[in-house]
Amino acid sequence: MRLISRCSQRVATLFLIMCSVLGMGVANVQAAETEESEQSAGPGFYTDDFQILPEIQLTTLYNDNVYATSTDELSDTILILTPLLKINSRWEKHRLRFEAGANLGRYQEYTTEDYDDYWIDASGNYELSPATSLFGSAGYARKHESRDSKDSNQSGEEPTPYSVTSLQLGGRHTLGDTVLRAVASYEKLDFDNVPGLYNDDRDRTQNGLGLRVTRELDRQTRVYVQGLLNQRDYVMTMGGVNRDSSGYDAVVGLIRNFGKKDRFEAYAGVLSQDYEDSAFKRFTTADFGLKLRWYPAETYKVTGNLNRSLRETTEQGSSGYLLTKLDLQLEKTFSADFLGYISYTYGFYDYQGIGRKDDYNGLTLGLNYSLNRHVLISGSYSYIDNDSNDEILNPVPGDSYDFSQNLFLLSVKARF
Repeated sequence: MRLISRCSQRVATLFLIMCSVLGMGVANVQAAETEESEQSAGPGFYTDDFQILPEIQLTTLYNDNVYATSTDELSDTILILTPLLKINSRWEKHRLRFEAGANLGRYQEYTTEDYDDYWIDASGNYELSPATSLFGSAGYARKHESRDSKDSNQSGEEPTPYSVTSLQLGGRHTLGDTVLRAVASYEKLDFDNVPGLYNDDRDRTQNGLGLRVTRELDRQTRVYVQGLLNQRDYVMTMGGVNRDSSGYDAVVGLIRNFGKKDRFEAYAGVLSQDYEDSAFKRFTTADFGLKLRWYPAETYKVTGNLNRSLRETTEQGSSGYLLTKLDLQLEKTFSADFLGYISYTYGFYDYQGIGRKDDYNGLTLGLNYSLNRHVLISGSYSYIDNDSNDEILNPVPGDSYDFSQNLFLLSVKARF
């Protein structure tokens, strides 16, 4: 049995390396350090080499504005089935993780909005020595764009399905108090045409390369310098416009641990994108961000994240939009089985070249209750409001990006 266990570990490790080299991966390049999560001793099935975690979730979601419109709002109830399988290695050295799942959404009345999303991902880490390791991930996902998506034209008679094939491959090396981390990524997006909407001109590949150098000043403090390069290549022009571009993002940052589990990170720098088409000007702006994990009291937890990113768009005349986003959440643990939270999201969408600006606000109140170690019950209420100046720029009656939504959710998750 020990011989079989050793062989299975070697085969799985070899499989990880092959997947990383051949190229099926994750979405975006990140040169940042990631925190390793401890293996759970909870539900699941165990072998000498792997922890197997199957689960299934059933969600009922009521949305009072299914199409995210400013007038003539239509409501519906959506039933979402989410099967999920996770497999984690239990080796002393190296790591391999696998995940496959789906979100199957069915509307009670507006059945043209039904969707079948699914994904499969593999990731892992191979230690060459105590100071050097290789890591990689590979994946494929089938998704859909919801009606409130800002990345596309939502005039289609059905939601737009699309697929994402991606790869990430990198390495990490420690030199005394300095850590070097390099990452390369590849992502291919393929959008389907739907009645009333042509999407083939949105198909593209996105390549990235990142390098991060982190220096430990003491046991609680680290500083880093990070640089990211990206290349976005479209299969064809969109409305006669070439949206191919290349850019970079360079920042310096500070990570500070305080208390037992508290953590704070801040960074600042510059991001820039240069477009092939002369109709779009080169865009350069400040980049900054904050990350917070804070336990102000024994039963409270505060998390926060502030960041900026330059996104693609189908908005005519615009090269893209700069998204400045803030996420805050306060959690309160009432008992070992009962947790409540309140979260707030603010997004400022600044469309380049056309003057459109959107303010997005989202507020959620939620409760999670563990009936036992296998069953989790969750409920939440969310209010979403999007306020855009598009009516001032293009005063077409009934054609506005302003909308609000009330969402009521109830779900039951079973972990085996």
